[in-house]
Amino acid sequence: MYKRQNITHEFKTPITLIVGPIERAIKISENEKVIDLLHIVERSSKALLLLVNQLLDFRKIDSGYLVLNKTSVNIIDWLENTILPFRAYANERNIQLNVYIRVCEFYFIFDEENLRKVIGNLLSNAIKFTPSNGRISIYVATLKKEENQRYVYFCVSDTGKGVKKKDRERIFDRFYQASENTQYSFSGQYGTGIGLYLCKKIVEEHGGRIFLKKHNGPGTSFAFILPLDSDINPEKKQEKKNI
Repeated sequence: MYKRQNITHEFKTPITLIVGPIERAIKISENEKVIDLLHIVERSSKALLLLVNQLLDFRKIDSGYLVLNKTSVNIIDWLENTILPFRAYANERNIQLNVYIRVCEFYFIFDEENLRKVIGNLLSNAIKFTPSNGRISIYVATLKKEENQRYVYFCVSDTGKGVKKKDRERIFDRFYQASENTQYSFSGQYGTGIGLYLCKKIVEEHGGRIFLKKHNGPGTSFAFILPLDSDINPEKKQEKKNI
């Protein structure tokens, strides 16, 4: 396992060194055609970097080395920062990206970096499978199912074609790739069967569960629920906020 992780790290370093100069070249270039080409290279290199990071996370999880670093996090600020990089991608294809938050308090304790990977993966998939002029909605709400336990509910919903019935039971299995479906991804990247498996494992490490919601019509909704300790401040209440 150690040798395999070292090989993966060897890929990560040069990819990271490629991304930086591309970003700088985009900023200083004045030729629109060159900028468009650089954006394509930038997206492809970032997609490759994401894959390498997923492989590293995959090895950690399968080897039992994933350690959660839980901190007190402002849920609204964290979510805004998490979805910010995806807004530009959604805007390019005129996809509405709406966020609805209904929580009783602002602060919760969880591993913000690992949970960011979950939201990022679900949101990336939603953009990939949503046609232009479509809509993606993110919902966050607090639930109280037991007297001394609070839960936080997250859902990423899109207006794409949805997941075929035969794929639903295995969608979170590692290396499982759903049946061929229309992809609208600008990067041209195809799935590896790792992302949703990582989401499942990270959510389970938090003591939660992730699931694919049933849809009466077209579209896909992935949701997960986490039992979270909360850092409650009575003066910080949020009934509902649309970002």
